[in-house]
Amino acid sequence: ILAPWKPSQNYFLKNMNKTIPSFDLYNLFLERYRGGVREIDIKMIDQITIELLKEKLDWEEGREIPPPILNVFRYSLPRFQERHEVIKLVLDFSHSLRLFGENTWQEWEEYKPYYEKYTDTPQDLCDMYQTTLLNIHHGYPILHPRAIECMGYGGCLLSLSSSKSFPEDFKHHFTEGEHYISFDYENFSDVAAAYLEKPELCKKIG
Repeated sequence: ILAPWKPSQNYFLKNMNKTIPSFDLYNLFLERYRGGVREIDIKMIDQITIELLKEKLDWEEGREIPPPILNVFRYSLPRFQERHEVIKLVLDFSHSLRLFGENTWQEWEEYKPYYEKYTDTPQDLCDMYQTTLLNIHHGYPILHPRAIECMGYGGCLLSLSSSKSFPEDFKHHFTEGEHYISFDYENFSDVAAAYLEKPELCKKIG
């Protein structure tokens, strides 16, 4: 799992004489957004973003919102929130968790005990994937470099499933249960438990 956003990424949005931290704006956004992070509702996201900018920054009626701001609310922040939800699923099930990536993981007290190291060499990556029984992936699409990399190194990939996670062309090339495993928010514990009882099967998947 890649690291969540880091405190240093809490930039400030400004308009006229008003300023608001992006995290504060996003927390307000989450209070109103009812689409969840599982199925992204772009229309609803845009509507709430405009409402909040008007309320908190006196954003002028009809003024265009710069694409970078819209993209943050449409894609980046929901993805970060999803990351936290997936980690919570894992920790509710087991504390046998290793987190790899940037050392910004250590800026989050709840994740700090599980952080291992940054991996970038082929040998490090191979060791990481092959010594982890279930390598968890979230976000869409599954054709993320890390997901393909995991399968390429022979790691057992356990990927969060959504309507956008597995495009049709992906299914023509990869078979669930042979190249990867999928889970959703409701069945994670059952899927993880079933495969952890079959370590030899996990080693064959990838």
